[in-house]
Amino acid sequence: MGEESMEEKASCSSTANATANANANAAPTPSPDDISHFLHYFLLRSSSSSSSSSHAQRDPHHQQLHSLFLSSDIHRPPPGLPPAGDAIHAADSSAGGGGVYLPSASGPHAPSSSVGASENETDEYDCESEEGLEALLEDIPPKLNPSRSSSKRSRTAERRRSRINEKMKALQSLIPNSNKTDKASMLDEAIEYLKQLQLQVQMLSMRNGLTLHPMCVPGVLQPIQIPQMRALFGEENENLHTNPINQETPTQQTTFGPPDQHTSIEPPLTNMFDSGPTFGLESSLPIHPGPYQLNSASEADGFSKTFGDNGVMENIWMLILSLVKSGLENGHNRLYICYVGLRNKLFLRGRQPRTSYIIHMNVQSMPKVFSDHHNWYLNTLSSVSENRGEIPSHKLIYTYSSSLHGFSATLSPAELDALKESLGFVSCTVDRPLELHTTHTPEFLGLGPALGAWPASRYGEDVIIGFVDTGVWPDSLSFHDEGIGSIPLRWRGACESGMGFKPSSCNRKLIGARFFNKGLLANRPNGTLSMSSGLDTAGHGTHTSSTAAGNFVKGVSYFGYASGTAKGVAPHARIAMYKAVWTHGVYSSDVIAAIDRAIEDGVDVLSLSLGFSSGGSFLGDDPIAVATFAAMEKGLFVAASAGNDGPLHWSLMNGAPWIMTVGAGTIDREFYGMLTLGSGATITFPSLYPGKPFLGPLDIVFMGACDDVPKLESVRGKMIVCKDKLGINAQVEKAMTARVTAAVFITEVSVSEFYTRSSFPAAFVGLRDGQILMDYIQRSSIPKGRLVFQKTRIGTRPAPRVEIYSSRGPFVSCPNILKPDLIAPGTQVLASWAPQTPVGEVKSGSLYSTFNLVTGTSMAAPHVAGAAALVKSVHPDWSPAAIRSALMTTAYLLDNTRTPIKDIANYNLPASPLDIGSGHINLSRALDPGLIYDENPQGYISFLCGMNYRPKQLLAITRSVSHCIKRSLDLNYPSFIAFTDREGSHSGGNFVKEFWRTVTNVGNDRSAYAAKVIGLEGIRVRVEPDRLMFKQKNEKLRYKLTLEGPRLSAEEVVHGSLIWVEDSGRYSASSPIVVTSLVQESPFIRSKSDRQV
Repeated sequence: MGEESMEEKASCSSTANATANANANAAPTPSPDDISHFLHYFLLRSSSSSSSSSHAQRDPHHQQLHSLFLSSDIHRPPPGLPPAGDAIHAADSSAGGGGVYLPSASGPHAPSSSVGASENETDEYDCESEEGLEALLEDIPPKLNPSRSSSKRSRTAERRRSRINEKMKALQSLIPNSNKTDKASMLDEAIEYLKQLQLQVQMLSMRNGLTLHPMCVPGVLQPIQIPQMRALFGEENENLHTNPINQETPTQQTTFGPPDQHTSIEPPLTNMFDSGPTFGLESSLPIHPGPYQLNSASEADGFSKTFGDNGVMENIWMLILSLVKSGLENGHNRLYICYVGLRNKLFLRGRQPRTSYIIHMNVQSMPKVFSDHHNWYLNTLSSVSENRGEIPSHKLIYTYSSSLHGFSATLSPAELDALKESLGFVSCTVDRPLELHTTHTPEFLGLGPALGAWPASRYGEDVIIGFVDTGVWPDSLSFHDEGIGSIPLRWRGACESGMGFKPSSCNRKLIGARFFNKGLLANRPNGTLSMSSGLDTAGHGTHTSSTAAGNFVKGVSYFGYASGTAKGVAPHARIAMYKAVWTHGVYSSDVIAAIDRAIEDGVDVLSLSLGFSSGGSFLGDDPIAVATFAAMEKGLFVAASAGNDGPLHWSLMNGAPWIMTVGAGTIDREFYGMLTLGSGATITFPSLYPGKPFLGPLDIVFMGACDDVPKLESVRGKMIVCKDKLGINAQVEKAMTARVTAAVFITEVSVSEFYTRSSFPAAFVGLRDGQILMDYIQRSSIPKGRLVFQKTRIGTRPAPRVEIYSSRGPFVSCPNILKPDLIAPGTQVLASWAPQTPVGEVKSGSLYSTFNLVTGTSMAAPHVAGAAALVKSVHPDWSPAAIRSALMTTAYLLDNTRTPIKDIANYNLPASPLDIGSGHINLSRALDPGLIYDENPQGYISFLCGMNYRPKQLLAITRSVSHCIKRSLDLNYPSFIAFTDREGSHSGGNFVKEFWRTVTNVGNDRSAYAAKVIGLEGIRVRVEPDRLMFKQKNEKLRYKLTLEGPRLSAEEVVHGSLIWVEDSGRYSASSPIVVTSLVQESPFIRSKSDRQV
């Protein structure tokens, strides 16, 4: 393989990333002996000053290193730009608000080849996913635990705790004589240990005494919390949202300066809470002081040694506290974002032109002599090779085991002919370039131009979707009005003039834009707004609205990833934006005003990607619940995000029964890069690296722990390999400081989206792939490697899966309604973005883009809003409850492997309805559901009466004097949840729960349905009648569902489904059923999965 001739010009910028100052005036220092007070202090109090930069909030690396001590956002505009947009220049400069968000120990982007270290290893980072968890979580179902003895697990966990404790204490003793670089490494290492303990925290959580705030996917979700409100839209990643540098498309271009259209901008939406002491960050879950109630003596012992006094967690936190108090927060850590400006020329000698093929193989035909499919495929390639001296792995591109059985390879015609005669060959196809239909989520929902919901609904035309969000960027191509008819006559809205926004900015697509900030100004009387208009300078509102209803835009991508045609779920629906969310705050008064005006303007569907933390059990305290009750009465369908506080139960927001509550799931698409070694072996890794797509061949050099910056600087121009010992955060930072050309990090830490968005060429691989690389380095005298990025794969399995961050039910204020209602795509959704919001930093300036990949339930809600628009277009007379029913009863429960949808947070076991509701949205059936569960406003009032609401409480929600003529918790809802007393709380007897429901026939005029019950192990289920005979369309029939069984053990969930199946098989309407003894303070439950689905 020849040497590469390459000219590079690296331009790097250093941005100081300061952690929050430990403000002595904010709160007293917690006592080291009071770990409960200590963690409560850091988790729930705000004590930071205003010294941090806005980039520190935007940058994922900084968030990873310093998310423990977040500070307020002080925007630093890009070079040459005016001061930040709607920044409020208040008299007081105090900043505050902080939260602890530990990096995720597991996530959807972990490479499948990663394996834990063996128990005989002495490395500090033993795999906590096995022995460590077993010692603490012995009440997890047996199939989750490897078959090791309890004593062996306990000894292993004890050794691990002892090692960590000794190291934390040793590091703490070194702090007084350490420089800031050493302190930064110590902080990184402490964070690494916290990552190892995260899953334990999430599962056991501290039912009493300590309730840790839910943890988020690092670099992807940084929740924005403000007085009494959580804006979910701020929890998505806003980093590096640009197209490939030096790469242009017909519709977008990355620039190093701000676009010309507008000159006044507001700072990115990265931290939206006022920071005064009154407005400190508050946990979304209540704290219940008191002793822990652990299930066994061994669990109690392990839990105490990990989290109790003088435990591992306390020692780690005390080290972090000492580091912060010692002055580390004053600005040591710096982020270097590097960009190699010139494309290199790749030259490989001796390669003959070949064609790439996808080869399908029959795995049952694999001879037993081979240890795995990979070796079999390599042997097969070797047997058909024209050049017997060529290494088979040079031909192999990928080995497939999930999406298909087989492999891809480059072959000559003669080799292909020979391969067709080989044992196990099934078929082959040419590896053609694909035109990906970005965001790809419409295809994943079953939408297409020929048949189905799009043509039947005329792409949602004339349905008006309103968004309460950060505004809209009207010049986005997603909002062009080509192919869209005149504005509906019933529209009463307006396009309000404001700074940078003219009424002429609207068209037949974007038909309205208003802004609401009086509440903000009232709460900040000394502040001023410099961008008072509906213009989106944060990006979030543009993203959500284009996700739901963006028009077709060809040739878009995210740095070459997910390239194709962008479009919303309802491409011809109309958009009305109500900007009530501002960079420095969002208040309920503004949100209610926005919803109120949306009702008056004639909006049909309302999409809300924000939420208020539940302050109690009364729905009237939730301004969104109150405002949307009125919207429901006026016929508006409301879709709202469930929140990004998963995976704990009781973490869900927006759970009022008249709101469709949407959780988030994955789709069958992944982004990756490829490392090709000089031997021809290839290693794939998850990647969203935004730089040039090709790098190398480069010499490979192993640098051990990569803890010496001068040594790293000495090997620039080469590809360094680092082995995870210091902690991956420290290694990444040192590599950036040294401005290395490229790096491969071998780690047993699960690779999250934070790492995939590296600002320099980097590959993060697991231990198994790392061993392949290390073996090659040891065998080769001059090891070389080549990196390729910007790879996208469609059809990955299993999909969908419910995301770890998606909030779970029940809903605190209304537990008698099963929530969430369903899940929709929420991870790495590509949609339009505000191009004046900087998305990355390089030495020559900020990077900008018009499209962005974002993750969160904020992205899931607009998918459902768009789906509702399609249903509304076909059935304009249907009520919001009827539309909700159509979407819920047609949702699917099986993934693309034909097995139950998995829960990423629960070891990929089948998800329960408390995670996914009715399942994943399925638009191929929603427009013609057969049966619907309809409801009217009076039904909701009767339900509130059944919750024993007093007249004044009813008045607060319904806005009218309501008399409880009927009190009933039997809302005509297409799902069921029954709470039972815990086993032993009452002596003897079974529980019995009855539900009454009414279904309306919207299918064939004459039809018959039979009841089918699946799941609900141990529960006796009766459906009366078990057959429904409809004589005409729109006829209504009533049935009773009775659940009976023994009282459940503590914190147990049993679930299943009731399915009404039409005799011809054309229709089926499914409703989830949950029976549980779960109580609010229980963050972890054991679920008896529906094994019959």
